[in-house]
Amino acid sequence: MDEANNNGTTAWYIAAQKGHVEVIKVLLEAGAVVNHAINTGHTALHVAAEKDQVEVIKVLLEAGAEVNYADNEGRTALHGAAQNGHPEVVRTLALAGAEVNLADNVGRTALFGAAYHGRVEAVRTLLEAGAVVDLANNAGRTALWVAAEKGHVEATRVLLEAGAVVDQANNNGATPLFIAAQHGHVEVIKVLLEAGADINHKTNRGTTPLARARASNQEAAAQALVQAGATV
Repeated sequence: MDEANNNGTTAWYIAAQKGHVEVIKVLLEAGAVVNHAINTGHTALHVAAEKDQVEVIKVLLEAGAEVNYADNEGRTALHGAAQNGHPEVVRTLALAGAEVNLADNVGRTALFGAAYHGRVEAVRTLLEAGAVVDLANNAGRTALWVAAEKGHVEATRVLLEAGAVVDQANNNGATPLFIAAQHGHVEVIKVLLEAGADINHKTNRGTTPLARARASNQEAAAQALVQAGATV
């Protein structure tokens, strides 16, 4: 039952991954360790959350699964659910006591992961559950910053509507507008400017969003910034 392969994976873990609720119940009755972790520190709850196995999650939680159990990277089941865009799982875990602002080993919260991958409904669900919108990772990047970096327009809007600081910069002084300009995300640039982003904000090295857009050969982004009044 708890015998594992070289990765530490057990039948219990695979059953959770595949959503086999009845198998999970049988294994629990036979004495399966609910918080058994594989070599990466992942538990059955982790993989069920990643794979959107809501019913398995409910059974595991009722059996005493530790909702805030962290893997070797400091990631909980909530991190996986948010990153993979499973709002119902996010809601279920939050109601079961998941700490929505818990950060992994490099400071990334569940909201950060959801924003990075553009999982808009997961972002909304986390915010409703009390996620702090401007928590930054170890590099000073916020959920808004990474949403802008990846060009996720709707996630950017949702975060701004939730009160995200539009010009909160990372450790190098780069704002969300700067990173959006660097990657040529014109629609994100427009949303950020509408929210009051400082179009001429300089990084620690004195570089503006317009200068970065041009250095990165993002002509459409550069044109959008010039038309919006960026200092040439």
